[in-house]
Amino acid sequence: MIDGFGTSQAITYAPPLYHWPEPQRSEILDLAFSAEKGIGLTILRNTIPCGDPDDPVPGLQPSPGEWNYTDTEQVWLMHEAVQRGVTTLFGAVWSPPAWMKTSGVTRGGSLKPEHYQDFAEYLARYAKEYAEANQVEIGAISIANEPDNDTTNWASCGWSNREIATFLADYLAPTFAARGVTAQVVAPEIANWERTERHMRATYETPAAIERVDIVAGHLYGGDPTTLFEGAVEHGKKIWMTEASLRFPVFPIDGALNWARTIHEGLVHARLNAWIWWVLANWPDEGLIWLRNEPPAPPRYLVSKAFWALGNYSKFIRPGYVRIEATPNPADELYVSAFKDPRGDRFVIVAVNTGALARPVKFEPVGFTTRLARPYLTSRNSNLEPREDVSFASTVTVPARSVVTYVGYAASITPETELER
Repeated sequence: MIDGFGTSQAITYAPPLYHWPEPQRSEILDLAFSAEKGIGLTILRNTIPCGDPDDPVPGLQPSPGEWNYTDTEQVWLMHEAVQRGVTTLFGAVWSPPAWMKTSGVTRGGSLKPEHYQDFAEYLARYAKEYAEANQVEIGAISIANEPDNDTTNWASCGWSNREIATFLADYLAPTFAARGVTAQVVAPEIANWERTERHMRATYETPAAIERVDIVAGHLYGGDPTTLFEGAVEHGKKIWMTEASLRFPVFPIDGALNWARTIHEGLVHARLNAWIWWVLANWPDEGLIWLRNEPPAPPRYLVSKAFWALGNYSKFIRPGYVRIEATPNPADELYVSAFKDPRGDRFVIVAVNTGALARPVKFEPVGFTTRLARPYLTSRNSNLEPREDVSFASTVTVPARSVVTYVGYAASITPETELER
């Protein structure tokens, strides 16, 4: 089942968007989170404030016994995103508070064992008191962002795979149970996709630890995006890709096609339940939208082609949809995935043609009596452009160097009546 597609504006990236001038700011939010006006992202990943020097707020727990739930820019964005259709707010830890760590600072080091219980309570407070104070609902919590990378360039905290298992089983699980925390737990968010399972080994081997994990997640800064987390499948856990950027450029169509193919590979081969881009609005290749502020010119924003290619998935494949069988690579340089809604009266086919030649393909939706579908085209000159309905009774041509989403309905449903429901 698909949980959604998402993005982030975490850590230092929330303030620039918060202070961006209107009406551009609202336009950006509509483009990102509204299914009607934009691409309808449904997951927003945030940082759990730790008090890093670059953070705009002092942190959730600046010192023992002191709690601070002020998080102006991120909370503003959460409300704006939910108002437009986001269904899951996802908080991730870049670092515990400095006073809990071996390094005494938010960058580098690890969590002191004597503070494991303090950290479990810290996460429970985020899910409960922080959420209540800011009138938000936290749907998922990650205990660590890239625990294999204790860099000093940004807030970080190293965790071994055994430390993660111990913390989950002996501290987080009983604390969340006692405090009634219902948020899904995400781990381990390793930077390299292929190394994720290695960092979950001890957790898989510890029943109380894996029982407390709901989502096994990794990042896409290295590794094969087709790699399936076998341990997650064996234990019945969801699989999320929770951060990607920089792998390909975002503005040229070739980069966007590579990103669309990468999403396809994750959904089809890695069996992803969610796919989350790193930062929504920043500079090119890290952000999907470029915030340009170069005085004396007025501020403006540019939307990348990769943004629209992501929209070929996110706008149409909604939370609760399930992937259905489709030939994933029916022709050279052509990649196809298919989905249907929970009621079974709407199907979505996404075709990615990375080649220089148009590709004919014959679609045969099983279980749907209608043979009509509406295409939405992203190419060098088009951004999710709706086209005339096509008939699956005959061969359909996927244009060269494009992403096309085909939306079809049961015989009694049309695109117009679907919008009315």
